[in-house]
Amino acid sequence: MDAQSRSNHMGDQYTHQPPVATYPGGSGAMPPQMPQFYSALAPRKRRGGLIAALIGGAAVALTAGIVGGLIGNHMAGTTTAAPPSVAEPPAPTAEQVHAATVDLCTRFAAGYHAMPSPQNSDADVIPSLAYITQALSDNPLADSAIRGALTDSLKLARDQASKLTNEPPRGAIQPATTWTAAAANDADQKVWDLCRAYGS
Repeated sequence: MDAQSRSNHMGDQYTHQPPVATYPGGSGAMPPQMPQFYSALAPRKRRGGLIAALIGGAAVALTAGIVGGLIGNHMAGTTTAAPPSVAEPPAPTAEQVHAATVDLCTRFAAGYHAMPSPQNSDADVIPSLAYITQALSDNPLADSAIRGALTDSLKLARDQASKLTNEPPRGAIQPATTWTAAAANDADQKVWDLCRAYGS
């Protein structure tokens, strides 16, 4: 091959067009390249939904168990026998009644003598009233007749204290209006008589 032939051959080598393939559809040219569509990667599933579902399921199961237990206990509770009755405390002995009555009457006398005479204000009545009221509360076993008489006497002493406030009646403040010294003295004298006659 001479130099010119070689040169032409080399020129053909670089200018050579690739053969055109025919498309089976018959148009003679290949269709343009279609871009490939890859399916997107499947999104990662979040675990939060799964955890929430598990917690929700556990909560429902726990609630159902508690409700079932309560219903079962309630149904079982209706068939159980009644608890045994509580035994009545024994009646107080004569010595207990005597000791309580002596304490009550002695404290009544002390409280009564501590009250100034005459009483001009509620402050003259309330300290003795409180002292004697506490004595009554401390001695539930004392003689019932003395306790009853003392309860009446204390009611009149409360009325006297409210009247001595000189507070006008208004709303829930309603001082006694019917208290009289004669009624209070009679009630006090009854307590004195019962206490002095006790045990004789």
